Amino acid sequence: MNREDFNDHPNRDHFLASGLPECQCKEAGYCSVFRKFVGSNLHSHCQNSAAYRGASIDLARRQKEEETPEGLAERERRKKIQAEKAESVEKFNKVVKELKDDGLSLEGTPPEGLGDTVEKVLSKFGITKSLMEKVAGEKGCKCSERKAWLNKIFPYKKKD
Repeated sequence: MNREDFNDHPNRDHFLASGLPECQCKEAGYCSVFRKFVGSNLHSHCQNSAAYRGASIDLARRQKEEETPEGLAERERRKKIQAEKAESVEKFNKVVKELKDDGLSLEGTPPEGLGDTVEKVLSKFGITKSLMEKVAGEKGCKCSERKAWLNKIFPYKKKD
């Protein structure tokens, strides 16, 4: 029985639903139940291991579900999420590389403390004083005060 015949075979859903109490194949080769080529090692696992058959059944069920319009839409949704995630990771890696290349220092002026570093990192992500004022909807975001406070509490140079 070939793959196409088995897809239409009246017992296929029964095999998948019942959990296949035993291996249906006489020998290694194409398995019409799981719709894949099975070598001698996997055939032996299938014949002797209910856990292997159960995992294979679950996989076959998921593959059958993915063939439906809903399954195809879900697969496309997952691909889109993966692409967005990869794009975000790429952007993040670019920013990190720029920060490393810059040495996390202000042009010509070494940072006084953590406040300078935070300002530099946030500006690389596009978070600037003007943006914060725009988001807050008022003039004076107090960024400079926070920067000075962080520099004072976490200075890079040790005091004598």
